[in-house]
Amino acid sequence: MSTSPQADDVVSTDRPTIRVFISSPSDVRPERLISERVVQRLDREFSYHFRIEAMLWEREPLVAGEHFQDRIVPPHETDIVVVILWSRLGMTLPEDKYRGALSGGAVTGTEWEFEDALASYRELRLPDLLLYRKKTEITGSLEDEAAVQERLGQKRQVEEFMTRWTRSADGSAFTAASWEFADAAAFEEQLENHLRELIRRRLTSAEQGPAGIRWHQGSPFRGLQSFDLDHAPVFFGRTRARNEVRELLARQAERGSAFVLVMGASGSGKSSLVKAGVLADLKLSGMIGRVALCRHAILRPADGEGDLIGGLAAALLAPEALPELARLQYDVASLADQLRDNPKQAVFAVRQGLAAAGEAAKLTEIAEARLLVVVDQLEELFTLDTITPAEREGFVAALAALARSGLVWVIATLRSDLFDRLETVPALAELSAGEARYLLTAPTDGELGQIITRPAREAGLRFEADAASGTSLDDVLREAAGCDPNALPLLSYVLDLLWQRRRPEDGVLTFAAYEELGGLNGAIGRRAEDVFTALPEDVQAAFPQVLRALVTVGQGAKGQATARMAARADFPPNTPAGALVTALLGEQARLLVADDARLRVAHEAVLTHWDRAREQIAEDRSDLQLRARLEQAAVLWQGASDADRPSLLLHPGLPLSEAEDLLQRRHGELDAVVVDYVTTSGITARAVEKRRLNRLRVVAVVFAVLALAAGAFGWMALEQKREARLQESKAVAARAEAEGLIRYMQYDLRDKLAPVGRLDLLDGVNQRAKAYFDRFPPTATDWDALRDQAAGQINSGDILVGQGDLAGALAEFRQSLAIFERLAAHDPANTEWQSDLSISHVKVGGILQAQGDLAGALVEFRKGLDIAERLAAHDPANAQWQRDLSVSYGNVGGILQAQGDLAGALVEFRKGLDIAERLAAHDPANAQWQRDLSVSYNNVGGILQAQGDVTGALALNRKSLAIRERLAARAPANTQWQLDLSVSYNNVGFILKYQGDLAGALALNRQSLAIRERLVAHDPANAQWKSDLGDAHNSLGWTLILQGNFVEGRMETGAALSLVPDSLASMVNHGHTYLLTGDGATARSWYLKALPKIANEAELKSTIIDDFDIFIGKGWKVAECRQMKDWVVAE
Repeated sequence: MSTSPQADDVVSTDRPTIRVFISSPSDVRPERLISERVVQRLDREFSYHFRIEAMLWEREPLVAGEHFQDRIVPPHETDIVVVILWSRLGMTLPEDKYRGALSGGAVTGTEWEFEDALASYRELRLPDLLLYRKKTEITGSLEDEAAVQERLGQKRQVEEFMTRWTRSADGSAFTAASWEFADAAAFEEQLENHLRELIRRRLTSAEQGPAGIRWHQGSPFRGLQSFDLDHAPVFFGRTRARNEVRELLARQAERGSAFVLVMGASGSGKSSLVKAGVLADLKLSGMIGRVALCRHAILRPADGEGDLIGGLAAALLAPEALPELARLQYDVASLADQLRDNPKQAVFAVRQGLAAAGEAAKLTEIAEARLLVVVDQLEELFTLDTITPAEREGFVAALAALARSGLVWVIATLRSDLFDRLETVPALAELSAGEARYLLTAPTDGELGQIITRPAREAGLRFEADAASGTSLDDVLREAAGCDPNALPLLSYVLDLLWQRRRPEDGVLTFAAYEELGGLNGAIGRRAEDVFTALPEDVQAAFPQVLRALVTVGQGAKGQATARMAARADFPPNTPAGALVTALLGEQARLLVADDARLRVAHEAVLTHWDRAREQIAEDRSDLQLRARLEQAAVLWQGASDADRPSLLLHPGLPLSEAEDLLQRRHGELDAVVVDYVTTSGITARAVEKRRLNRLRVVAVVFAVLALAAGAFGWMALEQKREARLQESKAVAARAEAEGLIRYMQYDLRDKLAPVGRLDLLDGVNQRAKAYFDRFPPTATDWDALRDQAAGQINSGDILVGQGDLAGALAEFRQSLAIFERLAAHDPANTEWQSDLSISHVKVGGILQAQGDLAGALVEFRKGLDIAERLAAHDPANAQWQRDLSVSYGNVGGILQAQGDLAGALVEFRKGLDIAERLAAHDPANAQWQRDLSVSYNNVGGILQAQGDVTGALALNRKSLAIRERLAARAPANTQWQLDLSVSYNNVGFILKYQGDLAGALALNRQSLAIRERLVAHDPANAQWKSDLGDAHNSLGWTLILQGNFVEGRMETGAALSLVPDSLASMVNHGHTYLLTGDGATARSWYLKALPKIANEAELKSTIIDDFDIFIGKGWKVAECRQMKDWVVAE
């Protein structure tokens, strides 16, 4: 016989009943249903002592021929009366039968109930009376003037009622208590607290007893699995979020697009919120408008096993959705065809299905039926490499048609770190734009307490208290989870394991079990490792194969590991891999979940908190990324026409060689289509490679001839000059031709290669030119050759800057400056040489600025500006010289800004902006002028922001961003324009952070980061781009920190430091992530590394101290932040 407590063991059979009367007009229907839910919750909480019932008129059996008020239990016969008001008082009752118990006049139903309760309370002190007023804005159509007047009249009645019953005659004081609320979440919290206190007053101090058991379906905790609708009775802690999502869905439906995207970090509880919270609410009749019946369909993109639309069609035909469609002759294939080819026709099918469902439910004429479609883990649209862009677009088109039909509500969940992928499907970005997006943040301390204790109470569980300190285990769990915003899945897993180890005689969750598990952070890893190490060696050896089947990794240096489905058939029970899967599925582990045909990781926390899994993924990272690329390419190849297929095969070189290497090592783990794709590519590519090599040989010969010709021409010129004056004319011509080729390489070819962004190509061209001048140095008076040599030194300096060698670049720039100074002195009237001299001063100034020598940089920039002003005045019509002058103003302004002279900087920047606007207006098609204009907008915007004009700064930065988006779209291969775009994303994101729009800032930070990752992948040798990538990681990390996502923030700042180890900002932010998660010692070590790099008190304040003040203002680790702030100041 079981020794666990049973329901009959703990519930008294003679419990008194507490009746809670809910009184309100019809305009607060959702709040009435919330009241009923709160009462049901309290009934479970106090089940040992009381039976608590909600009294609602809609639950009473009303009959024709009688007024509905006749069938309702009078409020004075109940124990607690809850009155809820908003925009109306309701209809007046028949005066001959119903007069106000206190006013004696004609009253509405709500007024009659209120006065009946209040009169009784004044005489007998019963019932207790709670009065609530909703303060949300009242909206409605202005088309019906009579309806508008009726609404205004009702509003006035509410105002008069509140004044009459809650204020003194002269209006100077309140005579009765009432509470206001702005949203459903606030109302639910207020009502539950007030009712609980009133019920507790009815308990005597001697009344104690065990909690009633209401949950009998095993563990009330879900471990690493999400809560489903069946688990709604034990889903707690997300009251505010479930109400906000439901109200957002209602607003979206009113706008004509009933779509909501719930975003949040992995493990934040998005799926549970929607399935066990929002869905459960929507199942209540009248929760939104006149909807009395809500059917639902739940799916994941992976459910279709490669057929997204087919998966959606199957979900719509499921028993809990619209099985009526089968009786209407629809099956998965026919419905999928309609969703794919004509979504509007599919909407007609849904309309038929809902009509049949409503008829079966016997809905009244005014009642409505809706279908809720939940698309869980929408990120699978992007992480499943078998899905083509066309399939994504078709799936989104079907969802959009359903959401805009007026019959279907759609809620999707998405990991926030994949938010930027929305932009790759424009229709999805549009569908989820604006208010349609809901960001689910980490639970508060209070919500964590509910998540821990409320399910336990439903299952009759208690938490052990430490005998020495009196601290309860639930408090320890709450405090540990509160230190990490990503701890929710860990908490759920630990609670489930604690339930498995509960004391059987009394259901107590113990400290001993908690310590045995390894605490919150160690539970997953320790349990997984215990199960794993108990397995035979041959089973353990299958771990890499099994894990690779269950995981994919995103592209790029920061691509994250995510779970993916695998076929159970791939792991037969009689194999080591099958035995490992069985063990990880077992009750003692619960690290995997499976249905009949598929298998997946229970939660991605397994991948991050089990060291063995994390290390194996790191080891296989390159292979997993390559497999993902091959799967996507293979799907495109398989679906292409016969004419297009050859162009989609892998080409000779690295793409093919690494694919064939993977095929050789992992043949049995790859899908058949991938094997076919790589094999076909290899066979086909041999001939293509041979032809390519033949062409390369021809090209190589041509370039060799050109190079030899250049050298030969120079050699011939010198030799022939020595041999005879008769050959002088030929020698001059030969050398002129050679130098013409060099000049082409240094100017025209350089300009053509620069946008490609490959330093190796630029360096190769420049080294050829440099070799020529080393072999044939120009004479002291060979002015044109000297200019070409100086130009080569400018090119060399630019390349060295890109490679991170600032000292080397400065040496090259100074050598070119010396030559240009000689040229300008020789011929002051040569405007081209004067322009060269100005540019050379700017190059030297740029390096000095980068090295921190602001005074030296300003000298060089002013020299360049003086020349640029003279040239522009000499020929005002010369657009290039006007452009150079605008850039020079910007250079000087940048130094003044860095020196703190904001007013002076603004003057210079505005001068540059005036010129840039004129040039861009004169020739709108000129991309360079447009780019310069975007730079000027940024310059002025930066000053406005520093001066506190955030609105003006944002407007200018958005103008800059718009230009750069157009330029980048026009030439995606232009790396400079791509870099410009990433800078603008960061600039606008910075301002949004300042304004508190962290979600908007996060999206822009991610877009900026994605661009910089592509640039570094394009040219890994470019040190400047690596530095820029580090800045992007740090900027994203700071945004995550401000959102309270300290763990992900640490990942980003860590990535920044791996790229730029001496970055001051990254060091500081990295330290912050440790301070805010309770590791003060590690935080201090990072601050110690940063402090020597800070020049003065002003920089100390802006770099670190202001951050501490932000954290203290948010209530994060207040004592620790104050202590660390004092220590930093002292240091």
